Amino acid sequence: MPIDVNWYVPDRVIMMRSHGDLTIEEAKAANKKILEFLDLGKPLIHTLVDQLDMGNFPISLRDNKDALSAIKHPNVGWTVVYGNPNKIADFISGMIARMGRLRYRKFTSKEEAIAFLADQDPSVADALLAQK
Repeated sequence: MPIDVNWYVPDRVIMMRSHGDLTIEEAKAANKKILEFLDLGKPLIHTLVDQLDMGNFPISLRDNKDALSAIKHPNVGWTVVYGNPNKIADFISGMIARMGRLRYRKFTSKEEAIAFLADQDPSVADALLAQK
């Protein structure tokens, strides 16, 4: 599966990594796993999204929105994405974030993303910085 979903900080921060070209079915499977984590974790639950190795992805806003129902979960905290700039992906992600009223930021490096998230939620800062 080109999308891996695991705990980065147990019960508090999810890590989602995208590898290669993505399909809508893979995005929906990742969404399902994230929903499970959101149900089990301790709110607010943040998500780090590693797009360093992401290839092509479905560009339909409707399909992407349907594959990301987790953004409306009451336990969702920040979604912090890092990876190479991609005009189309960044535009679609921004649109979805605005439509879902998601707390969202994008950075080019993992270090920047972690520093931002640690600053936003001091309750996970030590655990995040220990993972670096």
